[in-house]
Amino acid sequence: MTEFTSVPDDPAALIAWRRAKPPDLHPGALHLWRIDADTIDDALVARCERILSPVELARGQRLRLAHLRRRFFLSHLASRQILGAYLGCAPEAITFDYSPTGKPFIKAPATGLAFNLSTTGDLTLLAARMDEPVGVDAEIVRARVDPLAVAERMFGAAEHRRLCQLGGEQQLLAFYTAWTEMEARVKRDGRGLAGHRERDAPDIRVAHARPRADAICAVASRDLPPTADWVTCDWWG
Repeated sequence: MTEFTSVPDDPAALIAWRRAKPPDLHPGALHLWRIDADTIDDALVARCERILSPVELARGQRLRLAHLRRRFFLSHLASRQILGAYLGCAPEAITFDYSPTGKPFIKAPATGLAFNLSTTGDLTLLAARMDEPVGVDAEIVRARVDPLAVAERMFGAAEHRRLCQLGGEQQLLAFYTAWTEMEARVKRDGRGLAGHRERDAPDIRVAHARPRADAICAVASRDLPPTADWVTCDWWG
């Protein structure tokens, strides 16, 4: 089982976002996009209906709450527009394949572009790399019923003991640091949470960042550049 690299203190600086169209994505780079999935109007709704696949539309419609459906549709629309800009194709021209746990991969057009998506509340992040799988997870840092019980069930014994030695906000931040790391690792290769005790591929690195003051995210990939070198952009809509 993988041991976590999280630390009890604030693990990352606040990301500075810029509004931009997708810049060139070079091998070795990490691009991270922030999507405001609560900004939507009638024109965007119509675009979602025109651009998303039947599979995406059906998945979104299965969500019972209207605001969750809206966030799902908008985050998937934004993902297609960002990926289409990288690929030089219309967003509706992209077709996806899925891992057994539901992680999407670009099937066509043929490409080395890898991406991963994470949504927590009204925050959605998309990570993109060339020729290297990537996993991203974001969580809003908020009190849980019992983070230690979750840690005992999901983390290794050493990580659980370390969390038990902390308290208050420090314990909460350390819990979410470890949780996002675990999620990013299993999302990188699409094995899902059920495979969180499986051994990672060699040389996987995880880095943390703060997408906003009340949230934390983790990115997992090989040869991951330092967070200071990430290209961080706001989706422009």
